[in-house]
Amino acid sequence: MEAELDPGSPFEEDPGGFDPAAATTIQVRPLPRDLDGALDALLADDVLVDAFDSRLLSRLVDGRRAEAEDYRAQVTAWEIDRYLDEA
Repeated sequence: MEAELDPGSPFEEDPGGFDPAAATTIQVRPLPRDLDGALDALLADDVLVDAFDSRLLSRLVDGRRAEAEDYRAQVTAWEIDRYLDEA
């Protein structure tokens, strides 16, 4: 706003019927679908990487990746119900 940049024309698509593959006026990048994807996106964002102390960012990312790995190592109730036949 301070630089008075032109944001471009408004986005006037119906979000319910919007097809990103058919869009010609706007490029849509989907949000990450999992924690690993979000961490990869964080590390790829120069603005955010520059905003954080590198040691803090490294500890944050390493900690979250370790949590994700611990989570993936667990057998969930859904998996037990789905794959184990109790009959």
